[in-house]
Amino acid sequence: MKQRVRETIDRCVRELLLAAGDEAAPPVVQLEAPRQAEHGDFACNAAMVLTKRLKRPPRAIKSAGAPASMMRP
Repeated sequence: MKQRVRETIDRCVRELLLAAGDEAAPPVVQLEAPRQAEHGDFACNAAMVLTKRLKRPPRAIKSAGAPASMMRP
């Protein structure tokens, strides 16, 4: 399951960058178990690492999140 989540996140990161006109290699995104189990199964720093490249605050990046990509297998 973790591999599938990682692939989906990587695809979303690439799509967000391409939509912003950024064709450079995507940054490395961390995917790990959160410190507190009640925070879910996984924690990801994608919004934080994309902030500088997309010139947007992390919350705006998180909410943009590429929902169409999440629905594709």
